[in-house]
Amino acid sequence: MKVNYLYTLGGMFSDIFHKLIDTKSYAVGVLASITTCAISWAGPNWVMHQGPTRQHAVGIFILLAVFGLDWLCGSRLAKKSPKQSQETNTAIDSAIRDAVIIIICILAIEMDDFLQTRSIIFAFFTASFIYQNFKSVCANAYILGWRGYFPAKTLDWIFKWIDKWLDNEIKAKTKNTFQLRKQRRNKMKNKIIKILVATLAAFLFATSLVGGVQAYSIDNTYKLGDNEGSAYTASNNYIILHDVGTESKAWENASYLKRAWSTAGAYVQYYVGDGGKVYAGGSEGYQAWGAGTVANAGSPVQIELAHTYDKAQFAKDYAAYVNLARNSAIKYGIPLTLDGSGRGIKTHLWVTNNLWGNHTDPYDYLARFGVTKQKLAQDLQTGLPEDGTATVPSNPNPTTPTTPSNSNIPAGFTPERGTFVNGDTPIMDRVGGPSVYNTQGEYLQPYASWAYDSYKRIGNLVWIHQWFFNGETNISVFIPVREGSYPWGTFK
Repeated sequence: MKVNYLYTLGGMFSDIFHKLIDTKSYAVGVLASITTCAISWAGPNWVMHQGPTRQHAVGIFILLAVFGLDWLCGSRLAKKSPKQSQETNTAIDSAIRDAVIIIICILAIEMDDFLQTRSIIFAFFTASFIYQNFKSVCANAYILGWRGYFPAKTLDWIFKWIDKWLDNEIKAKTKNTFQLRKQRRNKMKNKIIKILVATLAAFLFATSLVGGVQAYSIDNTYKLGDNEGSAYTASNNYIILHDVGTESKAWENASYLKRAWSTAGAYVQYYVGDGGKVYAGGSEGYQAWGAGTVANAGSPVQIELAHTYDKAQFAKDYAAYVNLARNSAIKYGIPLTLDGSGRGIKTHLWVTNNLWGNHTDPYDYLARFGVTKQKLAQDLQTGLPEDGTATVPSNPNPTTPTTPSNSNIPAGFTPERGTFVNGDTPIMDRVGGPSVYNTQGEYLQPYASWAYDSYKRIGNLVWIHQWFFNGETNISVFIPVREGSYPWGTFK
């Protein structure tokens, strides 16, 4: 027999949703959605989180637990059926149905991300299915005679209410269990194929949704640990835009502030650059140390943009920068307006002019490629393609300098751009000067990389130098990399 798989899959979904309506389980889902919507304004992290969280997993676990109880009661009830041969088919039907329900709940999480609906869709479906299946558990237990374990007459009013609540469910189960079915709907092999088709369709659908949410991916290599960074939550007032202030890569800044966030007193949630890459730093929803006390307390996300002289790379960096800021603002219910009054997306320059500080980023760096405040504001409203095809103003592409500007090089140091890759022993960097007696920074861990702009031999040690932005000012950092003629790592 030729099977119409789309029809079969459609029928499966149709049965599930018809039962939601027939049992009025959707009403519980609506109530759960309204509750989720109400509490979301208080700012729980999981309600507005991008992607699955522990709380989503708890909801799925409760649903699976109810499935398990339903299977236990249902299998015992099936043994009383006069047609034992249907037990296997019934079990397969139930497995298919439960798998599809779980897929629906997982897709609901992705839909919440795509539509920015704060876990409301997930709450609707998960609560509806939990209620629907819990009612099935109760009906199975009722038919099996559970009421006999509670003979007290004082409980009669409870049982009368339960009788009414379970009336339709009991009738349906009695009919399905104790009356013979006239025919099977499908053969076992077709049901197995249905599982495969449903799984494949769900996978393709979920993949398309994730692709529609954001093109950039987030690299967690340098993300602060659970016990690192501020423990204070931020209010949802601003998304703050920075640039790193030095000719350095995104991963270099993320790596350095992963090591030195405490001593440098600086870090943000994301570092963007290196061809449209995004590196995570601090945790979203918590205060970062990037723009002063007031701004930090009001910003669940702050973003640094790394520098480049390459126009094609900048197009990708800028698109990821804009889209990350835009998605973050939507996620936390923050207006997409740039540098306006009240809540919205703000630059560090706006923070300087309205709250505290003396920084002007990121406009000076954006101007290198002809991006104005007006263009940035428009792009934040619309978003940008992240393949580098976004229109960058036809500003002449600056020539990449072969050596750093001497104005940024410490006295006596020889300008040279490169990257030092450490060997198998940690090396302590020093802040303010090339001396083992200067302020300690952080250890450069074994096999970690360190970009530099110049070098100098002092005594028996060769030191390299780089500038790093600590959230308030650029700091000069030095690290020894060679003793005599013996290098402590490699250079590239």
